[in-house]
Amino acid sequence: MEIREFYKETYYKELERRDEINNSLSTPIGLIIALIAAHFYLLTNFEYFQPSTYTILFQFLSISSCILLIISIFNLILAYTGFHGGYKYDYLADVGDIEKYIQSLITYHGNKNNSGDLIQQDFDDYLYAAFVNATDQNQKRNKLKSKARYRCLKYLIWSFVSMAISILPFIYNYANKSSKIPSIKIEGPIRLDSTTINAINPKVMQNNNQNPPPKPTPPPNQTIKEGQNPKPQTAPPPSNPPPRPEK
Repeated sequence: MEIREFYKETYYKELERRDEINNSLSTPIGLIIALIAAHFYLLTNFEYFQPSTYTILFQFLSISSCILLIISIFNLILAYTGFHGGYKYDYLADVGDIEKYIQSLITYHGNKNNSGDLIQQDFDDYLYAAFVNATDQNQKRNKLKSKARYRCLKYLIWSFVSMAISILPFIYNYANKSSKIPSIKIEGPIRLDSTTINAINPKVMQNNNQNPPPKPTPPPNQTIKEGQNPKPQTAPPPSNPPPRPEK
């Protein structure tokens, strides 16, 4: 393989590696969101009723897991942006600028006998230097991004392990939660006769002595046109409204 072809392939491989690293960061994002939701559930459903050994163990593991998760999020942001305006990658110049350079070479070597060979040699030297410089810079950027991605996954795994261990005291706490809820025991059925009801609500006796209210009118059917929201329809008022109760 020629030296120029080697640097050309390496240049494009580093750009593909950059895209691969960026695409792989979607997996830890989903895992981080899931861990945050799990932490929220555990912390909000744990009863801190007494400073027992299980409570202290759960708090220690939860705090450790949260700290590791924060470090993982920090490295995730570092892998994406680098905290300094993003990672800068080197590319070849625009085609228009390269064409201007070729035209300037033609003008410069136009009066020479071997102008074609000289133009080709200068252009090949330009491409060689461009591929070498760009590949060198892009490799360094990808190494930094890859390191940050590795640290993100490493601390994410340790955060998950700490949270998984904290589930054990959480289960113990949750199992004993029901024993601390006071229960209300009702002995014998509750029976209410008409005398008791009238004593509770004297207006019931007054309403019983009056005329019964008219039979309620059923609601009418509604016609709904497809694709439109139904309009609320109210039933027509009864022909003989019931008399108002006396104050």
